Amino acid sequence: GRVSSVTERRFAMPMPDVSTKSLLTGIAIGAGAVMVLKKLCKYAPPKVWVHKPQGGKWGAINQPTAGPRETKELPRGKHALQLHSLATPNGVKVTMLLEELHERYGVEYDAYPINIGSGAQFTSGFVSVNPNSKIPALLHYEGKEGDKPTSVFESGSILIYLCDKFDKDNAFLPAVGTKERTEVINWVFWQIGAGPYLGGGFGHFYHYAPIKIKYAIDRFTMETKRQLDVLERHLAGKDGRGNRRVALLFTFFPLVARMHTRTLAVHVFFLATRHRDIGGLMDVWSMVWCGVVVCARVCMQAEASSWSATNTPSRT
Repeated sequence: GRVSSVTERRFAMPMPDVSTKSLLTGIAIGAGAVMVLKKLCKYAPPKVWVHKPQGGKWGAINQPTAGPRETKELPRGKHALQLHSLATPNGVKVTMLLEELHERYGVEYDAYPINIGSGAQFTSGFVSVNPNSKIPALLHYEGKEGDKPTSVFESGSILIYLCDKFDKDNAFLPAVGTKERTEVINWVFWQIGAGPYLGGGFGHFYHYAPIKIKYAIDRFTMETKRQLDVLERHLAGKDGRGNRRVALLFTFFPLVARMHTRTLAVHVFFLATRHRDIGGLMDVWSMVWCGVVVCARVCMQAEASSWSATNTPSRT
């Protein structure tokens, strides 16, 4: 029948003419690939590590030494608060709080972009504010003219500092000495401790690393999913109102919103859909979007002398 005739034609087709040279070349290439894989798998850490330029997006920027690499002062605007940041998750959460403080109390600030891709975080001006060369960094000029400003770095520290200085009604951070404040700070530090697994661990090995390492991706993906489950379990059992919820969203949601949702098999926007009521403030997604847009517009205004909170996009 038809099946047998098709089979006969298939087996009647002539075999391709493969020369002995081509066959040996293929075998040699395959053997070479196996040797390379074995060498990679048998990597032995050196007794004394020596820095060598790394591949990937950040390979030419990252070095094992700290301190300034270029002499350049930071710009200064007209307001007491001077923010030097970028639209990364850590940068966005500070901008979110500053926007909320502006909305509630009229707090003004100037913001300037720090292009971490070009190494702007290693200029002498920025290093003087944050010796660790990480964004965001904040300068607060609150004394007399000529007085040295207060420098604040690390996103969690900046959030607490801003609340202590400007949150007169304790809308974002409960009063000193209360159990509620301790609970908020617990979650702030939880985010600071958990965040590197999401960004520096999962994000790096899954997206940025020039070599994809299964063990590293599996390890950090598993831990990232566990941290997201910690967050979901906590939020799912609360009523959605109160200072604790607000502070938690400020710290963690900008990072969560940047996750590779398909790889993690999670819907990370649950915070914006199931937990929208956060004590009378704008909904979570508007908070995050406002923070992202402000940071992005700051970057696009890099040539301008300053960017004031009074010029921020509409919150509607």
